[in-house]
Amino acid sequence: MNFSISRNKKFRKRLAIATGILAMVWGVTVPAISQESQGEETPVVVESTIKGDVNPSTALTAGDLLIPTDELNLLVKPFTLEELETEAAAWFMALKAKVQEIIQTEISIKRQEESEGTNQLIEKVTELQGQKC
Repeated sequence: MNFSISRNKKFRKRLAIATGILAMVWGVTVPAISQESQGEETPVVVESTIKGDVNPSTALTAGDLLIPTDELNLLVKPFTLEELETEAAAWFMALKAKVQEIIQTEISIKRQEESEGTNQLIEKVTELQGQKC
């Protein structure tokens, strides 16, 4: 149990760094996008700040989600904007997949709890029906 808590903390650190990378890419590209639009107001979502030609499978840092944060910081310093976009896209996809996994787990737990609650109610009704007034 202690090992999984330690891994969870490391994973959260890495997600925080990935979010930082994503925020850096977003912070650099959004002003450029807004300057190009010249008054056109269009909503900007995170995915739209990453170019369509980015291939997340070529990311260098997202292959190991347990990479130490100090190493990750060092690895991304010399990256170009395009390389940061690739890294951000890969980390974003990893984050999205983990969030979907957590959501599915929470739904399964909720359904299981509801099922157990229903079974307990059925047992209680059966017990009450068996009692004589």
